[in-house]
Amino acid sequence: MANKLLKLVILIFMIVGVWYGVSITIKREIPKYDQKSTETKVLNMIQTKSAETTSIYTYGRALNLSGKISNISKDNFESARLYITDGLNYEQTYNLNYSFDGNNLVFSSSSINSGFIIDELENSEYYVLLRLKVNNSIEPKYYSFQQSSANDNIEYYTITNNGENRKATIDFFEKDYNNKKYNLLTINIENTNLPDDIYDIVIDAGHGGTDMGEKSGETTESAITLSYSKNLKEKLENMGYKVKLTRDDSNSSEFSSTNMYDANGRISIACKTKAKLMISFHVNNDANNRLSGLEIYSPCKSNLEFATQMANKINEYSHITFSNNNSFKKAERCIC
Repeated sequence: MANKLLKLVILIFMIVGVWYGVSITIKREIPKYDQKSTETKVLNMIQTKSAETTSIYTYGRALNLSGKISNISKDNFESARLYITDGLNYEQTYNLNYSFDGNNLVFSSSSINSGFIIDELENSEYYVLLRLKVNNSIEPKYYSFQQSSANDNIEYYTITNNGENRKATIDFFEKDYNNKKYNLLTINIENTNLPDDIYDIVIDAGHGGTDMGEKSGETTESAITLSYSKNLKEKLENMGYKVKLTRDDSNSSEFSSTNMYDANGRISIACKTKAKLMISFHVNNDANNRLSGLEIYSPCKSNLEFATQMANKINEYSHITFSNNNSFKKAERCIC
C-alpha cells in the first residue's frame, strides 16, 4: 500500500512538472506569435494605397503629423481621423483638421500639444493609421502612412513617472505581404533609462548678462527671473523630475539681448534638452501702472488647458490677480 501511495505521489509530481514546463514554453512563444498575428491583422485591414506624411514631430508629450492622400472625392467624403491600434485590444481615434486641394485630402493634427499623448500608451507596439469614412460605405477604410517628409525617425522619452522612463521609437518601414508592398508607421514603447542629455522640464530665466530686462532701482528682471527659476528647479527635482536651466550662476554673464538664438543661446539650450515642458519667467514693469497682474503666454494654435490650470494655481497660492491686459487674449486667463 505504501509503495502504491509513493508511486502515486511521484506520478503527480511528474505531471505537475511537465505541465509547468509546457506552460513556461508556451508563455515564451506567445509574444512571438502575437507580434506576427497582430501585424497580419493590421495588414489585412489596410488599403494598399498609403497616405503621405509631409510632417511628423513630437511637441510636448504629443505626436503631431500632417499629410495628404490623393483621389478622395469631396462630394463623397464624411470624416477623417487618426487611428492608433496595437492589433489586439487597444484602439483609439483622434480628431484631424482637414481640407481639400482638388482631389487631394490634406490633413493635420488638431492641436500642437493635445490629442495623441504618447505618455498615455502602455509598453507595446502600435500602428498609426488614417481612418476615412465615405458616404457610400458602411465601414471606414484604413490607410497606412508613407514617409514623405524630411523628418528622420523619432526617439521620444516619456516624462519621469515614479523614477521610471520609457522610450517610444516612431518608425516607418516597408512590408511585403501577399505579393504587395505596404508602408507602415509604428510606435514601439519600452522601458529605458533617460539619457544624460534629455530632460523632463526646461526652465528659462528671462534675459541675463548685459540684458537685464526691466529695472526698478537696483532690482533687475534678470535677477528676479533667475531666483524664480532656481527655486522652481529645486522643487521639481524634489518631486522626481529631471530639470535643466537655460542659464544659472555659471553662464548668466554670457548672454545679451541679441544672442538668445545663437548656438549656445538660451533658446538653443532649451531645444537641445528635448524637454516635454518649458517654462520661461519674465517680469513686466509698467511705469504708468496701467497694466498689472499675472499673464501666461502659450503657443498659438495650442490647447490652453494646461496654461489655464497653471494660471489658476498661481493665483490660488500667491493671490496675484489676473492681468488686465486684453491684447492677444485667447482665453479668460491666458494670452497667446
